Amino acid sequence: MGRLTKHQKAVAEKFDAEKPYTLDKASSLVKDCSTTKFDASVDLAVRLGVDPRKANQMVRGTVSLPHGTGKDVKVLVLCPPDKDQEALDAGADYVGLDEYVAKIKGGWTDVDVIITTPQVMGKVGALGRVLGPRGLMPNPKSGTVTMDVAKAVTDVKAGKIDFKVDKFGIIHASVGKVSFEASKIEENANELISTLVKLKPASAKGSYIKSIIMSSTMGPGIKKDLQINELKQLLEDNSVVYLTDASGLNSEQTTTLRRACFKKDVSVRVVKNTLLRRAMDASEGTDYSELYEVLSGQTALLLGNVGNVPAKLLKDFRKKHSMPLLKAAYVEEACYLGDNQIDVLTNVKSKDELVADVIALLQSPMKNVVGALKSSGNTVSGLVKALQERG
Repeated sequence: MGRLTKHQKAVAEKFDAEKPYTLDKASSLVKDCSTTKFDASVDLAVRLGVDPRKANQMVRGTVSLPHGTGKDVKVLVLCPPDKDQEALDAGADYVGLDEYVAKIKGGWTDVDVIITTPQVMGKVGALGRVLGPRGLMPNPKSGTVTMDVAKAVTDVKAGKIDFKVDKFGIIHASVGKVSFEASKIEENANELISTLVKLKPASAKGSYIKSIIMSSTMGPGIKKDLQINELKQLLEDNSVVYLTDASGLNSEQTTTLRRACFKKDVSVRVVKNTLLRRAMDASEGTDYSELYEVLSGQTALLLGNVGNVPAKLLKDFRKKHSMPLLKAAYVEEACYLGDNQIDVLTNVKSKDELVADVIALLQSPMKNVVGALKSSGNTVSGLVKALQERG
């Protein structure tokens, strides 16, 4: 190994190359570790658990970064004459057709993005050997083949980028400049990661996001901690969350519990309390704050989408075993604290079941509806309570 330069030694002292960092910390470190005299780009390399050789596992798409890329993007629009002014007004750097087709055939590619319209793809398609290897070939999936060239130019100038998994299963994308505030780099990176999660192929098995590395031009790679992001995604994908203490189970009993959960379409995940709280804090639209008081000791999550299934599963499992204990649960936008809530949770009806009860009630004689409303205090919550009591 060659000797480290003075700058490399200084950078190496600022972070641990083997330690994963949270996205906000990585965004700050990538700024601190940049030593270039120019405004370096900040790049994200995301290794996915997909096989790009299989058509049904190809990951490709576009994302509009909330704070742009910080780059002065040069845009060429290849279009018929009637679209020229529209493209120029939107901010295109070069507009034309035949003259630019001839220049590109001659080897000119001094642009960042090429946008075209469907009717001229016959001429543009002949440029595939020149544009393809450089990633400049227009494609309908990336929004660069469109009739609305003005919108396409505006989006690209505002920070819209396209990405495609390479043959090694890695997505490479720029998410800003080191001159950006750390919070803007974080938000751009988070937008890209969220988009990649949504594009997960149905045929991809096992762990989808294998690793994430953030780096600046000529700077070191900083590993991102995936656990919080994965936990956040799990919470967003499951409307029912049970927090349990399974510390008293041996390996054989734990395996039995996992198999029982698998049969009921309930996933099990043992988590660190600090990471779980941070994931809950980061979850949008859901308030988990009432659950924070039970985040101590061992915590195993039971996740699903039917409120009473985990409770019934726990109750049945504990006919032979004393564990796991219920610490808390989040079901149908309500929090339940303590192991004494299992009986209550087994009787909680799902939204679909409540809707069915409401429909049945409305189809019954009017006097029954009026009676239910009067007895429930003329409130929707009271009606739901009345329906649960009737059930």
